[in-house]
Amino acid sequence: MPNNKGFTVFELLIGFVFLIVISYLLLSTLFSVRDRQQFTMIKNKLTDIKMSITHDIEYDLVNSGFSSLTSCGSYCYDLNFNNGSVKRLTINTFDNIISYDNTTYELAVDSYIVEPFTIEANVIDASYAGRNNSILTIIIPIEHREIEGSFGININHPYDDTL
Repeated sequence: MPNNKGFTVFELLIGFVFLIVISYLLLSTLFSVRDRQQFTMIKNKLTDIKMSITHDIEYDLVNSGFSSLTSCGSYCYDLNFNNGSVKRLTINTFDNIISYDNTTYELAVDSYIVEPFTIEANVIDASYAGRNNSILTIIIPIEHREIEGSFGININHPYDDTL
């Protein structure tokens, strides 16, 4: 009578192969979920930075009344307001840092500021004095090396340059 109490080598081999395939599938799923989570965190950080800078600038534009824009150096701009305050906007493309007033925003890893960016104040029609005859444009494109889409700042604010 043969002894049937153990596994054959072939049965053990099939069992190990089955375990390896299941482990591979589980680990690949785990790494895929982790990568998606990292991308989501980066997108959220870039979106938060975009929204924070945009909110800060627009708050000052609306509440303090924008009057003029002056350059204070390379990638440095002073926003002058009707109430006499001045807020500085600086863009450091080397370190990927944007500063507005006393707040500094550092971009997420592997994100960068795309040049050229636009920061200008233009008179649209001088005949409309007293009725928002000018526009302030702030366009700072921000992108990420691995995530598609633009996370840039885009502000267009009408104002009256005769005040």
